[in-house]
Amino acid sequence: MTLINEENNYNENIQKNKIMGSRKDGLSSHLTLINFMKGMIGSGILTLPIVFKQAGLWTGFFLVFIFGFLNTLTMTLLVKSAHYLSKRKNEKQKEENLNVEIENGERIFKNKKEKYLNENNEPMNYGEVMEAALMESGFEWSKKWAKPAKFFVNGTIILLLMGIGCIKYDFIVVHLRELFGQFTNFHASALAWALIIFPPMVLINFTRTLQRIAILNTVGNVFMFGAYGIIFYHLLQSPHKTSQLPWIGSPSGVFTACGSILYCFEGQALVLPMENKMKHPSEMLGPFGVLSTGMALTEIFDSAVGFLGYSKFGDEIQGSVTLNLPPTSLLTFVKIVFTIISFLDFLLQQYVTIQMLWPPLNKYLSNLFPSSKILTVGEYTFRASLVALTMLISIFIPHLEHIMPLVGFSGGVFLAFIFPPIIDTFTFLSIGLTEYYEENNKRNLISIFKRFALNFLFVSIGLFGSIVGLKSSLEAIFELNGN
Repeated sequence: MTLINEENNYNENIQKNKIMGSRKDGLSSHLTLINFMKGMIGSGILTLPIVFKQAGLWTGFFLVFIFGFLNTLTMTLLVKSAHYLSKRKNEKQKEENLNVEIENGERIFKNKKEKYLNENNEPMNYGEVMEAALMESGFEWSKKWAKPAKFFVNGTIILLLMGIGCIKYDFIVVHLRELFGQFTNFHASALAWALIIFPPMVLINFTRTLQRIAILNTVGNVFMFGAYGIIFYHLLQSPHKTSQLPWIGSPSGVFTACGSILYCFEGQALVLPMENKMKHPSEMLGPFGVLSTGMALTEIFDSAVGFLGYSKFGDEIQGSVTLNLPPTSLLTFVKIVFTIISFLDFLLQQYVTIQMLWPPLNKYLSNLFPSSKILTVGEYTFRASLVALTMLISIFIPHLEHIMPLVGFSGGVFLAFIFPPIIDTFTFLSIGLTEYYEENNKRNLISIFKRFALNFLFVSIGLFGSIVGLKSSLEAIFELNGN
């Protein structure tokens, strides 16, 4: 079977649900789509109007759809590779189990073998997919890089989560400062507010289970979408300054905007975890799958907020569009809702980061300090240190429009444009080359070249954008701090 036929069979099996089977307790595609949308549409998109100011009105509008489309393509590469590698891993493991039973003299029927090979494939996370791609690539030299690559991917995810946490921290500081200044005589600087909220943020971050916070977050999301409805109603009111605004910004502004837009598609790390919980994992892909539908809706939502917000307030737009809203009771309620949601989102981001970092650290410390009390103190110290690090970064970069592109270019670019094509190349390239040498099929060679060229293009775009974008973002940050 050639690589072309493999690709065609994959697309056919997506519709028949044969790639990954089904799970008894999995979520439906509709619930997964809702969860995906909740992850993609957070308070971060409230900063898109100032991103459109940096890029230019129509440039920002088209960049949202361009990056959304490219994100969809690369995430599709990632999910397809995860499906294939998971299926291959489980088939090998079940064949080994089958051989062990045969060697033990047990009677094996044909239907038992089929049962082994058709059981649900074990899901893998992002780092495990990268590791499996390098281990199963067929190239001996790539195997030694499998573990480091896995750690690098997981480190990038942690970097992205920490960056998102810093943005949430900044968002809370800015809005609390405005709300207290509006309703009380208490006026303090952003630095003072960052220090004021630090103790309660640390105390809440000591929570080991997020069941209650998850419930509050679910209720808060209902209010959040209601708040978005109120914001849209206000943004749709005349007048708009569309004809007076520039279509395209400066080159540095456009690059900075690209990083912020990448940040707003912050769900790159959500795709595999959500796909792993689906009842029918293959429904993640396809023209009307969860991924393509969710990304299309996100693009429409993001572009609407950015376009309407910038055309409504023009050059007076602030770091978050909520800061431009008039101080009416209803719109003040909207600001309070988004502040609370950002607070809960911050805790969830911290929880995921802790779940990734603390277990290996705890394992290492347990060898040095057998006492459970010392380990408990160590865990609480670690949790407080994460919040402290987040606070320090937020103090150093206090403006949302500067920290967003930094997060986008440092973590978002790698997760969206660099890792997926690398994984796809190592997953399928050796298969295509083997088939070409065995069958001497020139058509298959063309397919290999197209796949490699497209993946190389994605990686090149990612590396170029990351280098130039980071340079532009850091220059803006140091210039601001210098002033």
